[in-house]
Amino acid sequence: MLSISAHLGAAMRRVIPLLAIATLLVAAGGCGNDSKSGDAGDARSKTLVYGVNLKSQGPWDPHVGAVGLDRVVNRAAYDTLVAYAGTDYAKVVPDLAKEWTVAPDAKTFTFTLDPAATFATGRTVTAEDVRWSFTRLKNLAGPPSYLAGPIESVTAPDPATVVVTLKSPDVSFLRQFVDGNFSVLDKETATANGATDAADAAKTDTATNWLSANSAGSGPYKIESWSAGSRLVMVKNPKAWRPTAFFEKIILQDVPTPDAQLAALKRGEIDLTQALGKSLLEPLESESRLQVAGSPGLTWFLLGMTRAPKTDPNLAKQQVQEAIHHALDYEGIGQLAAGVQQWYGMIPPFIPGGVAEQEAPKQDVDKAKQLLAAAGLSGGFDTELCTTTSTDHQPSALDLAQKVQADLKNVGIRVKIDGQENSAFLTKYRAAECKMVLTIDGPAFPDPSHIVPYLPDGARALRMGWSSENPGWDGAGYSAAAKEALTQTDETRRVQLWHDIAAGMNTDGPWVGLASVPYSFAADARIKGLDQATNQVTLLDIAALRRD
Repeated sequence: MLSISAHLGAAMRRVIPLLAIATLLVAAGGCGNDSKSGDAGDARSKTLVYGVNLKSQGPWDPHVGAVGLDRVVNRAAYDTLVAYAGTDYAKVVPDLAKEWTVAPDAKTFTFTLDPAATFATGRTVTAEDVRWSFTRLKNLAGPPSYLAGPIESVTAPDPATVVVTLKSPDVSFLRQFVDGNFSVLDKETATANGATDAADAAKTDTATNWLSANSAGSGPYKIESWSAGSRLVMVKNPKAWRPTAFFEKIILQDVPTPDAQLAALKRGEIDLTQALGKSLLEPLESESRLQVAGSPGLTWFLLGMTRAPKTDPNLAKQQVQEAIHHALDYEGIGQLAAGVQQWYGMIPPFIPGGVAEQEAPKQDVDKAKQLLAAAGLSGGFDTELCTTTSTDHQPSALDLAQKVQADLKNVGIRVKIDGQENSAFLTKYRAAECKMVLTIDGPAFPDPSHIVPYLPDGARALRMGWSSENPGWDGAGYSAAAKEALTQTDETRRVQLWHDIAAGMNTDGPWVGLASVPYSFAADARIKGLDQATNQVTLLDIAALRRD
């Protein structure tokens, strides 16, 4: 199987026929009429039409939205304190903050703002804008508010300095500030339109509707209009403090299904699709005037095993869980569908600390049988695996569950699959009622510390009965290593600690990271910069795109 880097290099730059530019002008909904110069061709070349399913998208308030495309819009209209450079997740780079320090206590982050940073109104971005924005995010109590939960306080000792203090040590929290939900809003503009950071903001803030049809940021674009479920229009910010955007106008146009998006792209009605599955993209390989580009996927498929004897006394045994690690056909799992990327541990190889291909677990059926015999289960045993029947991803979770079922049958473990629609599945999983689980999940940000929820007392771990009260044969060691990693300011040491946890869990952990699927787009070949514009935090940085 190809490594992730090799797979992406081979599969993400392909092209197919596209209609003439005149057809693009007519089909894109009259985009040419937006030209101030009257030159329709030039207007179309400076307009990017992005075909997406908008039916369940919005609102575009960066402190409220948590659906998916809000990350694209947030990055276009707003800035954050720090950012990633494309898909290089090893290094955090300046955004609004020109520099920062992390205190030895691993709880206090001090940011110095770039004096050149200004909002679209022309106002200078101040520390008070940052303090107000982060406090509003927390007090709105909306879907993304949990991201600010670890914050104890945010202060602005002077106009250029922001100090964020956490409740508990966590050096990796620096990377949380890359998330678009930590976008910094122009306090003056937002409050004039109903926003507040008050403790009762969840009840008194009325700005979300305004922020869906307008914006109050410092990004390269501004929201011009929003027709719910139909069309979002963004225009270049004429006062952008970093005037690098190529396109004068960005249109997010509702095209409901992946098949329809691809058809619209072929007809020249749009320039770019929402992320598509490889089953739609692979037929494009022999064509010449569309391209495929994207980034490694952080939507992952995980197998979990209970550590609670009362839930399944056989499955909770050490030798049994080690046997399951050896029984799985990892190479076969990676071949279930085109584009599937095998993960070699709970941290993928494209994230610092990730488990590399040469360290990948290998199937060893004989070893698995020996371990089962040592557990007194040479005749095998019966158990159950919960999963979702959702087909939003390819392969589906059910496809993977059936593969796991077949692999475990080879060593004598008889697995009954309990497949339910997603809400019913999640209800059972969250209630810690699953013996085994095959779930689709994803870390909030691409840092090795994303495995904390899967370690003892973590939210995901508790669903599998793994806690400090029931750490099993390995949990105490992993918890101690994680505690050190969260306070470790030496980056080399920090990354090594997380790596060792993930590599160790390949043998005895209650979780198995199975695979993920790349986040891939199809686009007009004349759109340049896609490989640099896509990552798993912003999904797509529109300001990094241009048209040749």
